[in-house]
Amino acid sequence: MQVKIELPDIKAVSRNDTTGHYIKYYQQLTLAEQWMWTFGKRYEHHFEGQVDVIITAYYDTRGNKKCADTPNIDDKIFTDVLIRYKRQKKDKPIERGVWFIEDDNPKYLRSVTKFAIASDHFAVEIVINSVDDE
Repeated sequence: MQVKIELPDIKAVSRNDTTGHYIKYYQQLTLAEQWMWTFGKRYEHHFEGQVDVIITAYYDTRGNKKCADTPNIDDKIFTDVLIRYKRQKKDKPIERGVWFIEDDNPKYLRSVTKFAIASDHFAVEIVINSVDDE
């Protein structure tokens, strides 16, 4: 099974915007959850086994804009919005309204691959592939 989630007009979250401070990370995660609710709901599928995830970030490079370095894409944000439960610092986890995999531990998430592509628009594409289909 394969699910392809397209997040149009979204600039991929940068590690510069999330690293080192919980509040910054949480703000970006909340925004990414909104994107998933808006654009990912129609693709929702609950994978039961292990998956591989491919994240492709398209960057508008017209004018003086440039494409981000691939390692700078915060893949953690984009895998966290796929998992079933949102962990809380002090409270019990909350089940997400849209989810695809049970958790991001190796039992469910085998690999994450990411790409940064120069383009004429911003977008993020997340492809989830079931390992069981190999």
